Amino acid sequence: MKHKIDAFNSQLANANPIELIEFFLKEYKGRIGLHELLIATDDIKKLIQERARVSLIFAAAVEGGMRTLKMDGLEKIMMGLTDIKMVRSVCIK
Repeated sequence: MKHKIDAFNSQLANANPIELIEFFLKEYKGRIGLHELLIATDDIKKLIQERARVSLIFAAAVEGGMRTLKMDGLEKIMMGLTDIKMVRSVCIK
């Protein structure tokens, strides 16, 4: 993969947008993303302004419906979209 990244970087300066799109469509075909999104609700904003501990902000976020990267990964494993090896490589250390 490092060779592919180096090749991409060397061509990046001279590549046109169509070449970039073709590269990404070829290299990332079949891959799926894991996502984590913290919505800044009024409660979360208040905790941040009060300089609350990260653990409190995290607990409030999860209680408010935030799914962590790991939760998203486990859901996608159960859906058959990825496997535990790939999820572990991204978010479980």
